Amino acid sequence: MYHGMADGLVPTQGSDLYYHRVTETMGGGVAATQEFFKYFMVPGMQHCWTTVVDAPWAFGAPSQAAALGNDTWSVPGFQDAQHDILLALIDWVEKNATVDHIVATTWNKPTNISTGVLKQRPICPYPQMARWDGDGDINDAKSWSCGVGRDDMDTVAKCLGSPSESTTTAVVVTTVVTTLTLASLARFALWPRKPQIIPGALTTSVPKLSKEELAKATYRTDHFPGARDVVTPVCFSTIYVCAGADVS
Repeated sequence: MYHGMADGLVPTQGSDLYYHRVTETMGGGVAATQEFFKYFMVPGMQHCWTTVVDAPWAFGAPSQAAALGNDTWSVPGFQDAQHDILLALIDWVEKNATVDHIVATTWNKPTNISTGVLKQRPICPYPQMARWDGDGDINDAKSWSCGVGRDDMDTVAKCLGSPSESTTTAVVVTTVVTTLTLASLARFALWPRKPQIIPGALTTSVPKLSKEELAKATYRTDHFPGARDVVTPVCFSTIYVCAGADVS
């Protein structure tokens, strides 16, 4: 399994969580899991292929050859198990050749092989990372090696830690709250609620009164000079007409 660390579409945390869960379920720690399942984190690679930081990204993964042209396969100029992760997987299964690293390549223009190789670098299985020897050409894969700085990979993996249950819970709660909030906003946007009209005297009791009863009422509709009563969402209001403008 591999994941570009500059992937802007699928968060690397998902692959991290999956690998940790597999390790916990199978037991035996990272070293035991690596006997059958390895996880390669690819610095600078975007979603599946290419880069914007001149990071080595091509190593024969799905869709990568197509990004380089319609007539390419594997890694042009480096069609071998050292540079192609599929060929490495075949050798691992058929020849029991352990995959310690894969050499990734990029060109002066990342997807144009005619511009010449810019740099190569080993992609290491988690939790190892590529380490420069401090002396050689930093663009040459031979100047790099995979290491963790400690002998016990399981200890390093434990120090790095898998996503905690509290973190997972927080993510779930945040997702639920966000979903409910967006659903509520969508409901009001797509199906706006009509204003509530509180029935007032103009639409309830007044129409039922006789002329005699209206004449005896202390307050009658349209009673004040130059005014008229209108129904509003609250009840009813008296509107005065002044110089052609309505003023309540």
